[in-house]
Amino acid sequence: MMTLSRSYILLSLMLLGIAFFPTYLVTSSNSTGQQLFFVLYLAFLLTLNLLFCRGYFCYSKLEFYSICFISILIGGTIFSKIDGLELGSFINHFRFIFYSIVFCLTYNLLYCQHFDEKIVAKSFLIFVLACSSFSLVQVWKPEILWFINPRTAYTFRGISLGGPFVWSYIFAFVMLPYFFYFLYLFISEVKIKYGLCSIFSLIVVVLSQSKAAYLSLIVCYFCFLIIMFFYRLRGYRLFVSISMILFIAIIFVFEMFSNDLNTVLVALEHLQSGGVDSSTSGRLRQIFSVLSIFDNGNFFQMLFGVTGDKLIIENAYFSYLQDYGIVGLITLIFFIMLLLFFSFRYLRFILLNERSNSYLVAMVISFFLMVISIPIFSLGSSPIDANKSSYYFFVYWAIVLVVLKKKVSNG
Repeated sequence: MMTLSRSYILLSLMLLGIAFFPTYLVTSSNSTGQQLFFVLYLAFLLTLNLLFCRGYFCYSKLEFYSICFISILIGGTIFSKIDGLELGSFINHFRFIFYSIVFCLTYNLLYCQHFDEKIVAKSFLIFVLACSSFSLVQVWKPEILWFINPRTAYTFRGISLGGPFVWSYIFAFVMLPYFFYFLYLFISEVKIKYGLCSIFSLIVVVLSQSKAAYLSLIVCYFCFLIIMFFYRLRGYRLFVSISMILFIAIIFVFEMFSNDLNTVLVALEHLQSGGVDSSTSGRLRQIFSVLSIFDNGNFFQMLFGVTGDKLIIENAYFSYLQDYGIVGLITLIFFIMLLLFFSFRYLRFILLNERSNSYLVAMVISFFLMVISIPIFSLGSSPIDANKSSYYFFVYWAIVLVVLKKKVSNG
């Protein structure tokens, strides 16, 4: 029977609070709702820290200083264009400061609690079930969810499931690590509830119809396979059978529901003929438009980004290039490399010292694969800067780190 410990309730509220914040309740503007979310979620975390930590404060120095360093680099690009910035753009230059605060408050709150990997598993299970239920309602009765996500699940291109995160590629980014998390727990623990959560997560990723999500799924699955066999993890032989079943099931789904999955199928047809679909073509035009901005040879624009009216760029790398110049682009790439370093270090530590603990292994694998997916999803918009998923990522990171730190401190 699931016990409702305080740490379990707090973690569940933190995760569900991000996903189900009613962004559209007060206003029809996603931008305004997102600003409210940024402020109110910070206040929520601060209140929980004041209530449950009793003046105690701790943080992980290396990770925190790394985020602060990124914030300084991004924020530093503002000084060459401060005269032409609106308030929103000014604040946006320092959003990594918000991320660092969320990271620290989450870390401190969870570190003060009786908190371990099994509590994480319970909270993750509730989160997946809640998001899956929301998605089901979005398909059949989307009008009752307008205050969280006003978009319908179906468009002229077929289904595009955004869940409580509104945008399908962001929802896929959030749910992808849960697929691998619960897949490993199912393989190693052989419990039906974990198998069902893994399937629910995979369905959400597939129904997102995000090309970045599909590519991330393939790359991450390949990495998962390597990890399973290289370290001879529990259930690696069973994983082969499950992989074959999943592959056949996905092929069957695409055959049966080709009309609903039209976006991806059309993209594959264009790829086979040597072309690109309309979505990719639009992104390529955006990229060329960004490059044309720098044709005038303005050194400061190239180095620190442009001011004034900006294009909407659905590519994180060129969006950073436009907004923060070469400094911003290099900073983004550097941050992704830092994340890869940290996540691989966590993974290696657990696989060498705690590989018999399925819950720890599942957690570090899922985080590592989540980080692996970031540069792929960034071929669209950056998942660590997008609506809700920005805070979500740093909360997820803090969760992983707290469990590892407690494991080390307990010997």
